[in-house]
Amino acid sequence: MFLRFLFLVSLYVAAFYLPLRLWSKISLTCIAVYSIGDMFVLPTSYVFGGVSPMRPLRAMVLVSVNYVSICVAFGLLYVTLCRSSFSIDPDLIDLAYFSCTTMTAMGLGDITPVRHTILVRFLVMSEVLIGLYFWAVLVGMIISWTAREAGSGGSLRK
Repeated sequence: MFLRFLFLVSLYVAAFYLPLRLWSKISLTCIAVYSIGDMFVLPTSYVFGGVSPMRPLRAMVLVSVNYVSICVAFGLLYVTLCRSSFSIDPDLIDLAYFSCTTMTAMGLGDITPVRHTILVRFLVMSEVLIGLYFWAVLVGMIISWTAREAGSGGSLRK
């Protein structure tokens, strides 16, 4: 998981500073889409640490790393597919910031897509829905851990 995260971050940085030709745009887009899709094809135990993991802290770390990895993957999609569609000339941090605020469904509005193409709208809607899905699963995991531990009289620290 951590290697995937580091790989996505390195691709995100490289996409800003290397000239993007058609073949590099296609390959970076395929890698980002594969990384996002791979999170949902894998069993839940890999992505979310399972419904009843042995160590809840490990599961929280996995969820956090996967959450940020998906933010970076969407940032990579914004860089490769619709970099010129935003209200500012984005730098390295701006699109990562936009991706994180979109993923949390916060959407502050300081960076907005100006050219509302179908692709930009689809990417933003997809990122919001995936972000809400992550929060729903995380809250469900915490509630199930708490209910299980309250029923057994134990503590969550294992």
